[in-house]
Parts: sequence; structure tokens; C-alpha cells
Amino acid sequence: MDNQAQDAVFLDAYNLMYRAFHGGPEKLTNSSGMPTGGILTLCKMLKNIPSQFNALTYTLAVFDGGGNFRKELDENYKANRKPMPDAMVPQFPYMKKAFELLGWPCMQAENVEADDVIATLALRAARKGLNSFIISGDKDFRAIVSDNLHVLDTMHNVCYDPATVKEKMGIDPHNVVGYLALLGDGTDNVNGIAKVGKGTAAKWLNQYGNIEGVIANMDSLTGVAGQNFRDAVGNGQLAHDLSLINMKTDLDIHITVKDVRMKPIDVTAWNDFCEELELKSLITKYKPAMR
Repeated sequence: MDNQAQDAVFLDAYNLMYRAFHGGPEKLTNSSGMPTGGILTLCKMLKNIPSQFNALTYTLAVFDGGGNFRKELDENYKANRKPMPDAMVPQFPYMKKAFELLGWPCMQAENVEADDVIATLALRAARKGLNSFIISGDKDFRAIVSDNLHVLDTMHNVCYDPATVKEKMGIDPHNVVGYLALLGDGTDNVNGIAKVGKGTAAKWLNQYGNIEGVIANMDSLTGVAGQNFRDAVGNGQLAHDLSLINMKTDLDIHITVKDVRMKPIDVTAWNDFCEELELKSLITKYKPAMR
């Protein structure tokens, strides 16, 4: 990291919440029997994040909100996603509240996904010369990685820069969208091309430069995979899948410096929160100093 430049950190809030839930102690509950492992783990994550940066200046946690234009493109978009786990349901409002209590500025996306908001703002920050970081395990974000825009996958402890994207996926960042469209994503109802695996997808994109190049040279593609690709181009499936995967990066978002500054922790409100949940290990970390 560049010690001279300022750091801007954007959190994919729901992604982080789910990771905390799945990574937390399953059997931890308070005296009323409510699970609290996800809350505890998320709070520890949120407290630890600032210490990972040299010059953290701007921060924003973005939540998915109401509406999603991709549902208008395909009513089955994300229809295969599993419902929230039962043990996470009672924890969810507390997990969401934790961001605010720990001083993280928050924003809710409307009619777009959190990914679109994050991509727009992270790119804007990078263009202004900041070291821009996105904390998320979502592969889509790797499409906008550059020398000063990185994606942190905290679950696997990987920081994606252009070289890491190439190492892990076999392609450059500008080909991530095409790569994901070729492979598909059953969770999001993105079909992909049958018989096209990671190796074939990377080979085609590297050989022909990008997905447009693959389309221009599709008559040269051999085997069943090649025919399936031509069929997907002809029936519009590939174009449809690309439209679902592509993030919007030019949203008209008005935001001020004040909106993205970490706020001081209200110790009383924080301790009340922890007392209610019986998370005593967190209370001690934020107790006011004795006078």
C-alpha cells in the first residue's frame, strides 16, 4: 500500500454479514436462547478492518435495498438463492445495527444492487488517486481491479490486484465479465455455456482478447462447446447473461466527504447493545477509561 495516498474502503455489507454468520460459533446464544455467534464475529470483523490500512480516510458500507433492475431483465434472477438461514434471521437486525454503532457510514442501494453502488464509488475514488479497496468475496468486483483498486476477500485472505486476478482466474480483469458469463452461475440464474469449463473459458478469452473477440471468431471454436457457444449467441442467451453480470459503474450518486468519514463510537449505546446481547467480551474493549 502507498503510504502517501489516502485509503477508501467500501464494504459489501450483506456479503460480510453472511460470512460472519457462517464463520461464527454456531452454538453461541444469549440467556434467552437467541443465537449470537454471527453478531459477535461481525463485530470483531468491523473493529479489525481499520487496522489493516495505512491511511484509512473514507469508508462506506453498502446494503442492498428495495428493487433491482435485473429482476426486470429476468424475473428468475437470483431465484435459486437459498432463504436466509433460520439462525441468522433473529441476528440480522442486530448485525445491521452493528455497522452504525461501530461508526461505519452506511448507504442502502435502491433499484440497483449494492455491487453497482460500490463499483461506481470505488472507481470514482480510484480515479481521484485514492487507494480504493472493496471488501467482498463477490467475483464480479474483480472486473474493475486496477493498480489502485483492489478487492479483499477476507474469507480466503486474498487481496486481488491485476496480477492476482490473472494468477487465480487465468485472465486479466477486463475479461472477468465474459469469463463469468461463459461459466454461468446457478445461484443467480446465469445459464453459462454448457461444456465450457474454466480452462476453456480462459483459453478463448486470452486467444481472442475479450468476449467480443470470441464472438467474432466463434466459427473457429471446435467441439460441442463451440457449437453451444454459437447457439447461445444466436438465441440471445449470451447477451442476456452478460447484461445480468455487468455491473453499473456510472450511477448518479451524490455523496460528500462527511458522508464517508468514520464516526466516533458512542460508548454508551455500544455497551447497551452488547449488554442486551450478553456479548461481554466486546463490552470491555469499549469501556470508557476510568477517571
